[in-house]
Amino acid sequence: MTEKMRVDVWSDVVCPWCMIGKAHLEQAIEQSGIEVEIHWRAFELDPSAVAECSTTMVEALAAKYRMSNSDVNSMVDSMTERATNLGLEFNLRDQLPTSTLNAHRLIAAASAQDLILGGLMATRFAMGALRDGLCVSDPKVLTQLAVESGMAVEDVSEVLSSDAFLDIVRADEMSAREIGVTGVPFFLFNEQVGLSGAQPPDVLVQAMKQARES
Repeated sequence: MTEKMRVDVWSDVVCPWCMIGKAHLEQAIEQSGIEVEIHWRAFELDPSAVAECSTTMVEALAAKYRMSNSDVNSMVDSMTERATNLGLEFNLRDQLPTSTLNAHRLIAAASAQDLILGGLMATRFAMGALRDGLCVSDPKVLTQLAVESGMAVEDVSEVLSSDAFLDIVRADEMSAREIGVTGVPFFLFNEQVGLSGAQPPDVLVQAMKQARES
């Protein structure tokens, strides 16, 4: 039996490109026929973000890049259209920028139980942020979404009331720095072939085949 290909994916739950990259990866897996085992790895786009939701993403981007709200809205519309073409629903005007540290700790905890559960939770948190306009640093929101994903409420509470899996998150971030990851999504196939960005499915297929043949 051929071993499954290991795919490490560094991403953040508030990153729309990461969900687009995930959709492209799913297409690439289907096109290639290669069986994979996906490991979701933590990456905080803004490690300094606080665990509150006091502004919108449009306002935050306008301030950060000194753009008008109109220009940011045009950028958001373009991203939304791209997502729609992949069957994704984004409502980025409602997105609330915030800390994603606890979301990553819960994804790590879920992945420790089952890799598929970790993937489900990573996706649910992302859509909670990008589609539903939820504050993904709020413990109540995280608990609701984690339980919806299939994690026991007692396990969620245990993580959120402690520093559990913080070491895993920090190790993921350290690994990213060591291999030169500066943005997400970032894909690493069979721990050999790395690819940055939401690349088209055919580019991902080529990387997968290269990794399998290495």
